[in-house]
Parts: sequence; structure tokens; C-alpha cells
Amino acid sequence: TRYLNHYVAPDSTRMDIELSWTLPPNYNSLKLKVINPRGLTVSEFDDTYESQIPNGSIILLLEYDNLPGLWRIEVFGESVTGLQSFDLIVNSY
Repeated sequence: TRYLNHYVAPDSTRMDIELSWTLPPNYNSLKLKVINPRGLTVSEFDDTYESQIPNGSIILLLEYDNLPGLWRIEVFGESVTGLQSFDLIVNSY
């Protein structure tokens, strides 16, 4: 599990999150968990939440009522053989 933090400014009400990784021949599965500044889990997804076909990508648009502060993002290797690199892009506005 990798833990990352993202600061959300007081005037922000949306957050874009994109997690992507290359699927090796033996398919590695990652999960994404988003926790708000109050410690509540806002969302938890894997790469089959949009379809049953794994695609190595999780793209979210979260809308919330002005909850500024430090948000925690967790990337979890649900099923990983060897090492799995990934790209994570987070923007709030």
C-alpha cells in the first residue's frame, strides 16, 4: 500500500483523480481509496468498477461540499506479482 496526501484549498469543490498502470501478461490489480480530512472513506475502486474487463486505469471525478484540508489517497496492490509501478494524478479546483 502507498499512502499519498493531497491538500485541498478552502474554495475547492471538485477533485479529479487518475490512477493508471501497465498491465503485465500476468495482470496485476490495484485498488484506489480516497479518505477525506475527517477520516471518512469517500470512495474505494478497482479497475473493474466501470466494466468487468480490467484495463489498468481508475479515473474519478469527486464533487463535495467545500471540505478543505489534507485528503489521503491510498493505492493498494490487491493482486500483484512482482513490482508494479503506477502513475497518479490528482487535481482539485
